[in-house]
Amino acid sequence: MTKCCTACGQEKLNTPQYFHRDKHQADGLTGACKECRRDSAKRAMKEKREAEYMQEYRKKNSEAIKRTQRKTHVKMTYGISMEQYYAMLQDDCPICKRPLERPCIDHCHTSGEVRGVICTRCNSGLGMFGDDEATMWRAMEYLKNPPAARLMG
Repeated sequence: MTKCCTACGQEKLNTPQYFHRDKHQADGLTGACKECRRDSAKRAMKEKREAEYMQEYRKKNSEAIKRTQRKTHVKMTYGISMEQYYAMLQDDCPICKRPLERPCIDHCHTSGEVRGVICTRCNSGLGMFGDDEATMWRAMEYLKNPPAARLMG
């Protein structure tokens, strides 16, 4: 009597010589043959060793990996090099003049053109105004001459 291995599909004798014992199976033998189970275990061990190596590598080289990821992100997203980024970077945000703690690359969402490096708050503010100059001018006029001040005298 033969049995088809569930892994390789080969017909083999339905005996413990070719299949491991498994009391939970109806025929008392595993579905995959011994050879396939051995190969599967070898692959699993190799993958485990590689995963452990990569985990250790990432731990030892986390800063270099972060730098490389940042460099790639800046180049792919904004089309500029890190040298260009650092040339635009200042100590203070050019808009609010606060120290530049979390710099953002400001760019036009229509053309993709990079305008400079500004703080997160100013970048969010520009985004809230949709990068629209007229809306920003109206906001400045509103701050200079608030309607409530006129009404309350």
